[in-house]
Amino acid sequence: MSVRTPILAPALAVLLAGGPAGAAEPVNAGQPTAFFAEDAPATLYRFEARIHIDEASLDSGVVRTHTCHYNLDPIDRVDIVFAADRVQAPRVVSHQGIGAVHAGAHEVRLERVTRGASICIDLQSRSLEREAAGWVLRGGPLQRRFLDSFHPMAVHGTVVLETPRLRFAAMEPAARPGWEITAGPQEVAYRGHVAGLLRTAIHFDEAQAFAMRRETD
Repeated sequence: MSVRTPILAPALAVLLAGGPAGAAEPVNAGQPTAFFAEDAPATLYRFEARIHIDEASLDSGVVRTHTCHYNLDPIDRVDIVFAADRVQAPRVVSHQGIGAVHAGAHEVRLERVTRGASICIDLQSRSLEREAAGWVLRGGPLQRRFLDSFHPMAVHGTVVLETPRLRFAAMEPAARPGWEITAGPQEVAYRGHVAGLLRTAIHFDEAQAFAMRRETD
């Protein structure tokens, strides 16, 4: 991972961006991830991801992801740099409050970013892995950082299950004040108000009917 500017950041990739201009926010200076029980302010930087897991994902490990970054800080240039071994085909689908956007194979450069700007990027990510009891979907690292200090951010994620073979088992981090998880048969959603380096792991069991069928084959 190369840093070409000071920092902000995303998940399923790595967002390298500019530090908050004149921000008077509490920071988490290199400490473990902090969770804030109070709701995130409406103007706080927010990362959103909507991840789709289908039948093909179980074989390939590749998931379709729609990501958005809202309430960006003003800065001359921001580089969103993706891990070349995990992320495929990043495509900018919309942006607002940004003077210029340049998309490459593994990065998206934003120029003349104004306060409150936003950008949405679609991509494919090799983030689903097989484990003993089923599968695990890994995300991150997600961070909003300037120099050695982590700044608060809002994180909203939804995992859409487009195959009946998966059943939610657990998530890391586990639910706590400042980190909410809701799970149903067709989707898993999480949201939080955090600071620090955030990595996520969502574990899925194989639905009982499919597990029994595999044992009898």
